[in-house]
Amino acid sequence: MAMGSGFNQETRTGAFFMATLLIWVFSILWEILINKHKELFPIVLGFVFYQSANWVIPKLLRNRDPLFVNTCVSLLHSSTTSASVLFILVNQSMISNGVNVN
Repeated sequence: MAMGSGFNQETRTGAFFMATLLIWVFSILWEILINKHKELFPIVLGFVFYQSANWVIPKLLRNRDPLFVNTCVSLLHSSTTSASVLFILVNQSMISNGVNVN
């Protein structure tokens, strides 16, 4: 593609990631709705949470610096994911040690 064609690398990269995200969403929804894998529903909730954070954080911060916004979103995502993993590990450890978690 020619350099001056109006379709720059950033636009192509964004289109690639959007297409990948859409394929992923449709495959998860297919598994939930068609193949009846209801245990995958929390993935949809996580998707909605992360996408809403990607939309809300730049609006709340009122800072258009992409590096700052991406850093904030990345910190939120990694903190949430780490907390979820720790919760699962502690829960599984308590179950395997015979502690009643209910």
